[in-house]
Amino acid sequence: MSERKKIILIGMPSIGKSYWGKQIAEAYNLKFIDLDAEIEKISGLKISDMFESFGEDYFRDKEHKILKVILLQSEKAVIATGGGTPCFFNNLDLMKDSGLVVYLKADIDFIYQNLEKAGQAKRPLLSSPDSESDGIQKLHDLFEQRRGFYEKADLQIDVTEKTLSQIIKIISAEG
Repeated sequence: MSERKKIILIGMPSIGKSYWGKQIAEAYNLKFIDLDAEIEKISGLKISDMFESFGEDYFRDKEHKILKVILLQSEKAVIATGGGTPCFFNNLDLMKDSGLVVYLKADIDFIYQNLEKAGQAKRPLLSSPDSESDGIQKLHDLFEQRRGFYEKADLQIDVTEKTLSQIIKIISAEG
């Protein structure tokens, strides 16, 4: 693994940041941290409930504060962030200062299929699609808003047809 302290995964919702994060952490024998799970554990609220009750600004503030605490920890780890994490405050700069930022990417149809398989096509920022085409359009719009942040990552990996060993090889080569 790279000499950097952390591997931080960014990308669209349902791209597989948590799935791949667990696999990468196991391969490197590192701790795995899911930022969304930490936010829910610390706040005692589901993220969807935070959005509904307090709004996105409240959630993004909590996300930023918890991310900073996690990044300040000295241990090496693999961290899966939320889809919007790198797009707010100075989160992307904080992540880049703390480790290797890896953008996991795939085409919108692949991501939407993952969302549907997981029953999450109605996540807070994608809620109320009247049809699949509306859902795909909302996902595409969200991607266009975030693309510039994602593309500033240290490394980009298209996960569409990658195996764990291929992903590990790409990350190791960067280190």
